[in-house]
Formats: sequence, structure tokens, C-alpha cells
Amino acid sequence: MLYGGVKRPVEDLSEYSKEYYGTVSQLDQAFGRLMQTLKDIGEEDNTLVLFTSDNGPETPVTIEESRGEWHDPLRNNCFGTPGIYRGMKRYPYEGGHRVPGIVRLPGIITAGSTSDILFTGIDVLPTLCTITKSDLPNGRKIDGVENFNAFLGKETKERSTPAIWYYPHHSDTWFRLPQVSMRYDNYSIIGWLPEKPDSMKLNQWFFNYVPERFELYKLDTDPSQQNDISSEEPELMEKLVPVIQRLWVEMRDEGKTEI
Repeated sequence: MLYGGVKRPVEDLSEYSKEYYGTVSQLDQAFGRLMQTLKDIGEEDNTLVLFTSDNGPETPVTIEESRGEWHDPLRNNCFGTPGIYRGMKRYPYEGGHRVPGIVRLPGIITAGSTSDILFTGIDVLPTLCTITKSDLPNGRKIDGVENFNAFLGKETKERSTPAIWYYPHHSDTWFRLPQVSMRYDNYSIIGWLPEKPDSMKLNQWFFNYVPERFELYKLDTDPSQQNDISSEEPELMEKLVPVIQRLWVEMRDEGKTEI
């Protein structure tokens, strides 16, 4: 008798897929009613409409992700795909946060046009404040920039702080995910914390360490992030590593609570 793991039965996901796509259809209909309401009240052509997602898709759990020990029935309800991009929801790789966006403002944004300019969720507030001629809140740290030109496919002013994506841990997957990524021009630098001591809680782990292992990808030629070029770009890494470490500490300490 061979010694080995117990084979998992193949689960029928057809009912889950019906629920998933039913939810997508429901969302589509709800958004359609919203657009019809704008038309009915005469504001269809006077409203900026932004349709996007807060993160990448979720996919069914894998044996590797669960260390061969369990499966997640909630994840079996998920059928999204990041396409060519690496990772998914929670991952600092592109698949975790690089999502489609549809923006509509007749007479200003050309219908059918596309843009490859970076626009992140933290840009929404300063962008809306600018186009509505409103003041940004006082006494608050604003991380994003006014970025309406991204909707027009035009370059915007350079960010004083590079865009970062930060997901410190998840109880199920912390052991196989990097914790942070930072965008610099067409490069993405990925940061990993040092290995967590077995006796240390997750919160203690990321509040007491900074990323020490890094990967570097050139997104215009390697959008799937398959070729780590960190060893080929020592000068660039010397420049970027202190920045991503500093931003990690700032973000970590700004949200710190008692452990």
C-alpha cells in the first residue's frame, strides 16, 4: 500500500457557477437602472460615471494555497480570472489590483477611447475635488493625486510618492504571498517580509519587520511578471528598496493599533 495524501474528490461547481453569474447579471441590471435614472432626471450628460473594482478577482482555492490540508467552500463560489496577470485578490502582484475601469463623461471623455495611464483608488478623492472645485479635507494625509488626465489618455504630473499596494497578511495565505508592491515608471518592485517565527502572531510579525527580499519586473515587456530582473538592475534596486521600505513603515505605523 502506497503512503501518501488522501485524494480530494472532484466537487461539482456547476451550481456555484450559476450563483456567481447570476450575481454578475444582477449587478449589470442594477447599474442599468442607475444609468436610466440619470437619463430620466436629465443628468446623464452632466455626470462623471466611474465603473471599476476595488481589487482583482478571486478564484477557487488550490491545494498548494492551503498547504494540502483543506479547501474553502466560499472560494468555490468564485469564478473570476485575472487573465494574463499574476496573482488575484490580496496579492500585491498585478492580478491583485490591476482591474478594468470604465469612465463616462460625454463631451469631455471621448467615447470608445482607451488609456494606459495609471489611475489608482487613492486618486479618486483628489480628482473629484478638482473637477467639482471642492477643497480637500484639512488635517488629513492625502496619498493620491489629481489624475483626471488619465481618463483622457494624457500624462499627469509626476507623483511625489510612488503608488504602492499593501496587503500585510491573510490568515489563510500569508505564508505564500509577498506583502507589498510599488510602481515606479514601468517597473514593479515586490517586497517580502522575513520569515515569520512560529511563535509570533501575524500582527506582531508585520509590525516588527520591514520587507527584506525583493523582486523586480518590467511591466511593459513582462506584464505577467514572470521574469524577475532584480539581479540585473542593481542601481535601480539600490534606489527603489529604501523607498518601498520607508513607505511600508509609514503605512504600517499610520494604521497601527494595540496588539
